Amino acid sequence: MLSLHQLRCFLTVYELGSLTAAAEELGYAQPSISEQIRTLEKSIGLQLFRRVGRGVVPTTVADTLRPHAEATIAAAEEALRAVQQVKAFETGTIRFGMFGSARLYVSATLVTDVLERYPGVRVEIIGLNSSEVLEDLRRGRIEAALIAAPPTSEGLEVLPERRQQNLEQRLGLTPGDVRDRRRVDAARSTALNVLQEMGYPYAKVTVDEQPGESARGVTIVIRATPGQAATFGPIEVSGNASVGEDVILRQLAFKPGDRYSAGRVRASQSKLSSLDLFRFAYVEPRGINGEGGVQAPAVPMRITVAEDKHRQLSGAVGYGTEEKARVRGEWRHVNFLGGARTLGLESKYSSLDRGVRLNFGEPWFFTRHLSFSAQAQTWDEREPVYPPAAEPIAELEPRGRDGERQADRHREPPASNQSEQHPTHPAKRHRECNNSGSWSRSPCAK
Repeated sequence: MLSLHQLRCFLTVYELGSLTAAAEELGYAQPSISEQIRTLEKSIGLQLFRRVGRGVVPTTVADTLRPHAEATIAAAEEALRAVQQVKAFETGTIRFGMFGSARLYVSATLVTDVLERYPGVRVEIIGLNSSEVLEDLRRGRIEAALIAAPPTSEGLEVLPERRQQNLEQRLGLTPGDVRDRRRVDAARSTALNVLQEMGYPYAKVTVDEQPGESARGVTIVIRATPGQAATFGPIEVSGNASVGEDVILRQLAFKPGDRYSAGRVRASQSKLSSLDLFRFAYVEPRGINGEGGVQAPAVPMRITVAEDKHRQLSGAVGYGTEEKARVRGEWRHVNFLGGARTLGLESKYSSLDRGVRLNFGEPWFFTRHLSFSAQAQTWDEREPVYPPAAEPIAELEPRGRDGERQADRHREPPASNQSEQHPTHPAKRHRECNNSGSWSRSPCAK
């Protein structure tokens, strides 16, 4: 692979016609220059110089390479000069971020100052709110920023740095906004929830308001006291009569020894409430208020439940235009043989469908992450059959004075050979005509 150092050695040897002279010019030993030339020839696969006496003569390949090598060296030097100019603020673009309306009052003076000191640079003013300007500055999208003082916080150093930054964005208190008491209370609750989520159940958070820089401004200070970091302690279950304690414990999102998390407490209560076994379920930590100033490193947990009826029976009777009378019944057991297993029996009878269906569910199949369900049924469904649409009525034909249709007047009489050879009683012939379904007037009716 070609390098700038190889190209410089090549150009010097080409101009001086000697490896020794090129080494003296560049300040290297002659073997080092020879090695650079050999490496360059090996890279391109062709010979660049021929030895003649004590000097070297360039080949046609060297003549072809020379202008490209000079252009490459010149481009590299130009790139270095451009970078140096940017470093010295002689050229380039400076992006400056400002919050809110500050750019209306500060930007003109700022741009004038910068251009007077560094006339070759270009200045961009980016106007956003303080949180967005600060985020752009952290990500390197702008070189400098002017922001309003954000709400200060104390006691949140126990959180990881990334979590602190995320919390600052979630507080929802932006400098320059109208003070809203509900937003301040929401910010306090957010800080408290984050601390309790990160294993500090005894945390306390208060919000203080101090005079701001202007007469109409205030500075919000969020003060947190994290307290003792703790884990989940022993679990006490009460209120269960026929439901096993293991059924309740398997629904929990935590176990003793896990780091305390308020989110896991809420998730456990939601999972218990989703079962049809209980009218209500409540999961609460004990002693997190720190009675007597004691903050235990393991928080005891209490689970209180109130069982609901495990056998449920329902039924319905109705009538529909298609189904006619229908009857439906369902029986369900939500703790069949214990373990929160479900067994259901459903039956229905109507003119369209009828049958019996049996359902079984196992919520924990060998492991808490697997469940099993089975269904057996005998069911008969019938689709209604509707009569075909009525045929359209034939168009009336004009009639003559005697009441007969003009088409009948000109129609030839039907063949009567069969009637003459096999005479039948008029009444019988009338019945036969009715059975045939003929639409025209028949002599049988005479």
